[in-house]
Amino acid sequence: TTDIAVLSVYIAVGIALGAVVVPRLIPIERLRRARMAAYWMGLFIILLSVTESPWAVKALLLVVGMAGGMFVVPINAALQEIGHRTIGSGGAVAIQNFFENLAMLGGTA
Repeated sequence: TTDIAVLSVYIAVGIALGAVVVPRLIPIERLRRARMAAYWMGLFIILLSVTESPWAVKALLLVVGMAGGMFVVPINAALQEIGHRTIGSGGAVAIQNFFENLAMLGGTA
């Protein structure tokens, strides 16, 4: 279980790093750039499935986390910006959380 926790740390640090650098790389006016982070994340996940070296796995998890952070942060910022103008940003986030939790429940059924 310690090994799994260490791997979780690599992906968490990657998400944090991606979230920190993304405002400089993908401004909200250029939201379409966020899909590139999703493409990179998918590619690195595929590479992760064929990687055997523990250090390579850790590096790939770090990069997958960074790509995930670089994808999610602009999408959530756009959701809050659009939601602020329509139903309020809090309402938009509440609706997003509801559907995310509903999807997780559906995935476990």
